Amino acid sequence: MQAPARLGDAERLRVGQLVIAVGNPLGLAGSVIAGVVSGLGRSIPTALGRARRVIEDVIQTDAALNPGNSGGALADARGRVVGINTAVAGAGLGQRQGLRVAGVIAGSPAGKSGLKPGDLVLAVGRRPVSGAESVQRPLFTEAIGVPLPVTVFRNGAMVDVIAVPVELTD
Repeated sequence: MQAPARLGDAERLRVGQLVIAVGNPLGLAGSVIAGVVSGLGRSIPTALGRARRVIEDVIQTDAALNPGNSGGALADARGRVVGINTAVAGAGLGQRQGLRVAGVIAGSPAGKSGLKPGDLVLAVGRRPVSGAESVQRPLFTEAIGVPLPVTVFRNGAMVDVIAVPVELTD
């Protein structure tokens, strides 16, 4: 009989740390792939048909996950389970929904938040971006002065920034 997997502490993970993803990609038995933690506390917008949601507190790795790896264990270098693999179709370089930032005005809420030209905006207010209206919708009056999380894809990684919308004046 196999010993049960030991649980680790995902809160103790650090960027650059080795992790191992275990799964059954494409129905193949027992695949194991090593990777490095490349981000912590990420958010991934997902969609299934018309239903949309955001997966929070994601451990991002460079381990090459394939369909079938989802649900398998993500373990630290000592073999302790620190997460569950989730291969999200469309996340990463092939992301199909988002808005590319063309420019950022210095001193603007976008500039102060750390948004950069070239960023691909994936979520605003923890809601996936599907077009310009999904960025504009959270910026109405009730959002003025309230911190607004924005998830972008930048240089191969998901990055969260906080923008604080302001009332535009002449």
